[in-house]
Amino acid sequence: MPLLRGVPFRRKSPLKRGPYSTENHTQAEATKEAQRAGIEHAKASGERYKGRKPSFTRSQLKMVQDMLGQEAGVSAIAKTTGLSRQTIYRIRDDAASSEAALATWGQ
Repeated sequence: MPLLRGVPFRRKSPLKRGPYSTENHTQAEATKEAQRAGIEHAKASGERYKGRKPSFTRSQLKMVQDMLGQEAGVSAIAKTTGLSRQTIYRIRDDAASSEAALATWGQ
């Protein structure tokens, strides 16, 4: 059993229980359906669905790639560029997709 400050405790079940769990599930389903409808509308009207806008600019992408080439740590890169560590990991693991996302959004 895990310890919290030296005292054994039980983790709560990952299943949501309580008076608001049904409302939360219903709201999540409604949000997903609205997103699907928006994507279908964009495709039907001839617009290209671009996905989510990248959280980084082309200059930030270049800086990240340069620092990765110099074997800088992810945390150091994140602090320098102002991006999250997760964004740095995404750029590091799939640079082509990062470039493609910027191109799609015209950046």
